[in-house]
Amino acid sequence: MHGYFCEMAIDSERDLVAVPERLAQFAVLAEPLSVVEKAIQTAMKFRQEPPVTGGVLGAGPLGLLAAMAFRARGLDVWLYSLEPADHPRAKLVEQIGARYVRSLDFRADIVVEATGASEAAFAAIRCLAPLGVCAVLGAVAGEGHVSFRDLVLGNRIVFGSVNASPEAFALAIEDLGRFDPAMLRKLIERRPFSAFPESIAAPSAGTAKIAHVIH
Repeated sequence: MHGYFCEMAIDSERDLVAVPERLAQFAVLAEPLSVVEKAIQTAMKFRQEPPVTGGVLGAGPLGLLAAMAFRARGLDVWLYSLEPADHPRAKLVEQIGARYVRSLDFRADIVVEATGASEAAFAAIRCLAPLGVCAVLGAVAGEGHVSFRDLVLGNRIVFGSVNASPEAFALAIEDLGRFDPAMLRKLIERRPFSAFPESIAAPSAGTAKIAHVIH
């Protein structure tokens, strides 16, 4: 499209992932979802046994999509965040089929940290069940306590992850096709392109993604 740095950047065809026409309206979620897909795929490889439970810290875009990806795989899911129980995102969590909690008293086979807070990353490690795997997606530098003895004796694994490969995006498109379309619509808030200054100043607190539509 004119104005989109066409003269300066070209994507190679081999780096593109095809989106079925029926999923075109949800394709804007492929980028955050690909982060989750790679993390879960890596965690599943690390697991010594098939996971039964999943834990998510954070009710932002990555957290909500992680809960959906876990549920699509048949896992029982807890999602922890600080929003009150009547907050729009808390209600989305319940509609996804996960349990919204404001305390970290659960233990899960796979835990995804999606908060951006280092304190939450340390807490995520403490939420691991034996043989548990923790994916750190958002936390930055910070100081905290980790019991290496618990990691060793519990055969627990902690790793960091971000999306990188076409395979991660392909997995995202595949899961978008498995998710409930009605639920996906609730995750996207569509605004006119002219509203982007307001979106930057005051991002939505009730959805996973803002999409600015060019008519």
